[in-house]
Amino acid sequence: MLQQPDLRAYLRSLQELETQNKLDWYWSDFTILKSTDQATFNDCVRFWKKVLIETSNHGLLGENVICLETSEHLEENFQNKGYSPLSLPCVIQEMYMTNELIPVDEFISTQNRSWTGWIISKYILHPIYWGIQKLISSRNYYSSKWVKMDTLKEAACRVIQHQEKHGINGVTDNLFTLSSFKAEFAAIAMPKVTLSDFDLKILITYLESERKILITDSLHKEVNRKENDMIIKFRARNVNVYTKFEITSIDRGIIYIKETCNKLHQQIHDIEERIKEISTKIRNHIIQKQSVMAKHRLRQKMHLEKVLSKRVGSLETVEGILLKIQGAATDAEQEIDEAMKLGNESLLDTTIVQDDELEKELED
Repeated sequence: MLQQPDLRAYLRSLQELETQNKLDWYWSDFTILKSTDQATFNDCVRFWKKVLIETSNHGLLGENVICLETSEHLEENFQNKGYSPLSLPCVIQEMYMTNELIPVDEFISTQNRSWTGWIISKYILHPIYWGIQKLISSRNYYSSKWVKMDTLKEAACRVIQHQEKHGINGVTDNLFTLSSFKAEFAAIAMPKVTLSDFDLKILITYLESERKILITDSLHKEVNRKENDMIIKFRARNVNVYTKFEITSIDRGIIYIKETCNKLHQQIHDIEERIKEISTKIRNHIIQKQSVMAKHRLRQKMHLEKVLSKRVGSLETVEGILLKIQGAATDAEQEIDEAMKLGNESLLDTTIVQDDELEKELED
């Protein structure tokens, strides 16, 4: 849902719209001025570039922040006194020509090479072909999502800086699933907004193309995938450039241990909440002198407290495994492998209840 009041407030704050003359120019069909009045044309394009980028970055044009969607509703969002801006397709085309916007499909097709390599290929090796493609692609204005490259690069920079600051234990902290990546970075990649799932896929694609991360599978294949099935690995700081960058069996084991730890934290939280609910019911039964129900709820509470104690013990075991792996991280890879083997043996003795089993226990 678009935030129309905030969008209107933003437009009212712009100095460029303080005079009716300027407003009329910006909402008019100024495309004809490109060949007759270049200065005014450039001013109009510059104004709409600023407006589109800033309103989108602030989350005022929909849930996507890194991507701009040019649907039929885009002009409607900027209606003024019943009139929609007439030259937004021209502005989008200008931004496309300068690589400020890239169609999503075209962007995804570059994921197997770095962004710099793509620029070199298109502008130096194949400039004529690139010019033709520009003209062809510009026809898809009303059915396109566009990657805002400056916004994407800013988000990527923030993610890398955050990871370098907080990824203290590289062996474990540089590993994420899609779900944990979202939890860690969606709210910090851009100021005061949260990235959408689609934005995150574009961000991950860019980070991979720039060799900042590795992932175990393409984000854009049409397959049924759970968010925890994908592994995302950040390149560690101060690592020799000739060191092989790969996702190893050790990485997969660490992800399994981290996910087990996360699941236990969630289970403990759910059990504690259920115990609180039952405690309230016990007090109410006592007040209403319903002794049979009070005893029944008390047995439920005692059972869940035993389950909780087991979960806490399991969590301590799993977190101990992570600490051993982190402790071995500064030593030889063999020591990390030994810590992993010890961890796997410990996990075999650790009871992890599946979500559906726990839900049944909480309902009983």
